[in-house]
Amino acid sequence: MRKGKKNVYVNINRIMSVANRLVESGHYASQQIKQIASQLEQEWKAFAAALDERSTLLDMSAIFHQKAEQVSKL
Repeated sequence: MRKGKKNVYVNINRIMSVANRLVESGHYASQQIKQIASQLEQEWKAFAAALDERSTLLDMSAIFHQKAEQVSKL
């Protein structure tokens, strides 16, 4: 996991942990907290998947350009 993504992941986990504690403690807005936490988790998963896909494409692009450079030197 790249550093920037890891930092976001840590922050998301902190937020989810606080949300869970608020819900478990019977916070007056427990239902809204659950709803927002669930939405946050879904959005985070989609964002992380998009980052992974982007990283994969960038890695593949770099490999392609390295190979193309090697071939052009032949």
